[in-house]
Amino acid sequence: MTPSEQRPGTAPHLPNAVMEMQQTIERLYLSEQSLRRQVSALRASHPVICHGLGRPSLVLRILMRLHGGFRRRYQVRILQGCGLFDARWYLRRYEDVRIAGVDPALHYLLYGAAEGRDPGPHFSTTHYMRLYPDISKSDLNPLWHYLVAGWRERRAIRPGMTHGEQA
Repeated sequence: MTPSEQRPGTAPHLPNAVMEMQQTIERLYLSEQSLRRQVSALRASHPVICHGLGRPSLVLRILMRLHGGFRRRYQVRILQGCGLFDARWYLRRYEDVRIAGVDPALHYLLYGAAEGRDPGPHFSTTHYMRLYPDISKSDLNPLWHYLVAGWRERRAIRPGMTHGEQA
């Protein structure tokens, strides 16, 4: 097809359409890069997956004081639902726990934290203990402390996150 055989008005618009598409692609690319930077910043920020623990009932509080098993079961249940403990991740990462067939949350509560194990990919036990020696000295489980008080104090829970950082 020769230029004289083309329909009137089609040839001059084609380069304009290509330029407009190129500009749209460039805008979308820059927008995507900006969104990627925002996602990276959010990943390094204070997680929003935790919230204050509700106060247990009076009966449960009395039972937890009288019998450590009730307290332990309560703590395990809270750890399992907090969003920072990832049972599948824990069992993949710590094969000895998987082979032993132990409940991963109970293991972390009783032994894992003291051994420097992490409860999931978003909480670093050693980082928390290194930053906050008051927790190390108290023999509190670091994740339990974070859930009870540390999140309110905006304590850092992993490298790249600073104390007091906004969510």
